[in-house]
Amino acid sequence: YNSNRVFYHTLEHAENVIQEIYEYYLAFSHPDLLPENDSKSYFASHVIAALWHDAVYIVGYPAGMNENLSSYAMIDNLLKIEYTFPLVSDIEKAAQMIKHTKISNHMSSKQDHAGVDILLDADLASLGKDWDTFLNNNYNILREHSYNFGLVSAQALKPQAEFLKKLMNSRETIYRTKYFIDKYEKQAKMNI
Repeated sequence: YNSNRVFYHTLEHAENVIQEIYEYYLAFSHPDLLPENDSKSYFASHVIAALWHDAVYIVGYPAGMNENLSSYAMIDNLLKIEYTFPLVSDIEKAAQMIKHTKISNHMSSKQDHAGVDILLDADLASLGKDWDTFLNNNYNILREHSYNFGLVSAQALKPQAEFLKKLMNSRETIYRTKYFIDKYEKQAKMNI
């Protein structure tokens, strides 16, 4: 997260994803209010996954490589700590969630892996923020592509523009869960 080549996929982004997950769970303050196939038992796994999901982010790596490396880095670091919390089961769930944050999963329909849809939605929450935040975030992604490839601005815009276009055209909604659809869908579509 401290690389001088990363401008969007930073610790601040991870903290924002954690905040979105926290707000999601807060909205369902009683376990009976949580949507089907979700449970409070995933909260720790979601927070861990959100913190580590972009720990390794290198533009140009093959699809899924950053996610796999982030997952391995998380496992390696957390298992060294030898805390009783997070539990090994939370770490294992988080590792699987991180591996599912690759771009192709953002484009596909709902994921079968429990809890992934919430993490994917929280990861894309910035698309539905106010216009200035949306532009700033996309500028920082552009800076990542420009810095890592030495591309001129027009060339560096292409990967993000393609991602946003595919995201808009791959599914009926950008977000997967009712909570995030209600919270961000309209603004995200206007921003894109």
